[in-house]
Amino acid sequence: MAVNIHIAGVQMDNHMVWTDRWKWSPVKEQEYITIYGQVESVLDGMIRRQHGRPISLITQESPYIGWQKISTMTRLKTLADALSGLNSYFDFVYYDILEGKVKFVHTMEGGAVQFSPVVNTADDDTDWCTAQIYLRFMEYYPISPI
Repeated sequence: MAVNIHIAGVQMDNHMVWTDRWKWSPVKEQEYITIYGQVESVLDGMIRRQHGRPISLITQESPYIGWQKISTMTRLKTLADALSGLNSYFDFVYYDILEGKVKFVHTMEGGAVQFSPVVNTADDDTDWCTAQIYLRFMEYYPISPI
């Protein structure tokens, strides 16, 4: 099986859905107040955000989408929790689309890395879990247009 997502040297076991991939724009909107007190807003194509793009990687219990091995998620959670107070950046690769440096978003309720075992499966295999990973791009390098 080809591994398509890498975070901080940890390879994800299966596909995860990037739920907020299309909800971000590299163009920043600016607001200013005119001399008459009106609020004007303008899209400034010259002000491009170079970092800050959110990455929410999500799996689903049913239908099966992106279940991860519990051992993989434990390694990633341990890494994220150990460095939660530091401003550390990690390598990130998302398929053949883009790569860059990310940091874990610890402000999410439940933490930057969350997971729970999949139960009630046909073979009761507790090695698998559903997961949520919250990251933010700090630097990114498009491999192909996004």
